[in-house]
Amino acid sequence: MVVGRHPILCPKTMDHTRCYDFRPRPKTIASLPRLMTRTNDDGHRYRLTKRMTHGKWRIALLATPWEAVPPPRYGGTELVVANLAAALTARGHRVTVFATGDSHPAGRLASVFPRALSRDGIAWSDALRPLMHAFACFRQAGTFDLIHNHANYFGLLFSRLVPTPVVTTYHGDFRTAEAIPEKRRLLEAFADQPFVAISHAQRAGIKTRLRFVGTVHNGIAVDTFPCSLKPGRYLAWLGRVTEKKGILEAIAV
Repeated sequence: MVVGRHPILCPKTMDHTRCYDFRPRPKTIASLPRLMTRTNDDGHRYRLTKRMTHGKWRIALLATPWEAVPPPRYGGTELVVANLAAALTARGHRVTVFATGDSHPAGRLASVFPRALSRDGIAWSDALRPLMHAFACFRQAGTFDLIHNHANYFGLLFSRLVPTPVVTTYHGDFRTAEAIPEKRRLLEAFADQPFVAISHAQRAGIKTRLRFVGTVHNGIAVDTFPCSLKPGRYLAWLGRVTEKKGILEAIAV
């Protein structure tokens, strides 16, 4: 249920940006790595504020603009962001989710585009729209204690330009990314930024020496997945039909 609505961003090129307040969702399994003092290439040293270590945080979650949060027919990065926003909001943190206007996350919603770009047939190779989306988040960096980047390279490009600590959870396969020269060079250029791995396997599969501050597996809303202690005579496999998701191994079993 929407309980409040007011504009929060008004750059001339993004005048349809809106902010929404939603009631907290049930708790989910989620975690956030602790970020200590860090120094960037310019020698600026950043510390956690007293309120960040003794009270509630103002947290920005930067999702992608390709799907809504949570996604209606998809269970990838945007669902992880939705679960994380719900858990952090339920714990009393002030969460702002940067996603498309058709999203319904817990906390506040800030959007540049009225609906998921994939619904308008925008190619995934488009770079300008995701950059506008990321810019909307980082131009308000001073109002947050932490920016949690889930938009991969688009968030990384702005991470050194703000004093607010930025941590990146990379939702993807580093081995595939490093096979593309442009992506490998970008990872190398931002290797000193704080990264969170989504699994030990993802972390072990990268050659670039990234600054991992932790490994946090993707959380789920456990209440929506009831567990039965009675064994069945089947194997359930759920995932995108691609080799790296393990479908061949599932078939073999």
